[in-house]
Amino acid sequence: MELNIGKNVMRDIVTAAVEDIEGVHIAPAPSPVGEVLKESESARLPQALRLTETSQGLSVELGLNVDYGRNLLDLAGRTQASVAENLALMCGCEVQAVNVAVLGVSLPAASGPSGAGS
Repeated sequence: MELNIGKNVMRDIVTAAVEDIEGVHIAPAPSPVGEVLKESESARLPQALRLTETSQGLSVELGLNVDYGRNLLDLAGRTQASVAENLALMCGCEVQAVNVAVLGVSLPAASGPSGAGS
């Protein structure tokens, strides 16, 4: 029996794996929107996420935004491990590589107007 798993399903698995890690978010796609939407199989917002299937296994390229003050190396390593483990367990595929690039730092939201001038 042969089972084909769509790239949208694999993208959902990667997204869920990243969402489980506090302080990390998949970055918006850095490419021009028109190019990303041509490659996309759905109407979702483009993300910095690329899945490539080869004869040696699945390769994932992932762009992340990390919350300010977090340890970048720790979060990148945990993200790589989580994505590889989830894809292997849920899809039964060989994960060749999970390449992570930190594309940005998310600054904390302002806590409201300052008390100056009161």
